[in-house]
Amino acid sequence: MDEAVLQELGLKQQEYVVFCNSQSAIELSKNSTNHSHIKHINVRYHRVSSVTKEKLIVLNKTHIDKNIADMLTKVIPSGKFDLCTQLAELSSK
Repeated sequence: MDEAVLQELGLKQQEYVVFCNSQSAIELSKNSTNHSHIKHINVRYHRVSSVTKEKLIVLNKTHIDKNIADMLTKVIPSGKFDLCTQLAELSSK
C-alpha cells in the first residue's frame, strides 16, 4: 500500500521489516566487500542492499520453523500450515 493511503487511514508504519531465514543473506546485504564470489548475483540483490543501507527496510532473522512465507511458496505439512496461519493472524485458533 502507498504510504499516503496508510497515513490517511491513520496508520503510520515506523519501519518496514522483511523476515529472512538466511543469516548469510542478511550479512551479505550489509557488507558485500568481503564476498568476491558474488559477482553472479543479479540486480535484485543490489536493490536489497541499497534499500537496507538507506534504512528503507530492515532485515530480521527468522527461524526456518517460523517462516510464515513457506505456506505461500512450497508444499508444507498441515501442522506447519496451521502454525503459519496462526502466526500470520489468519486463523481463529
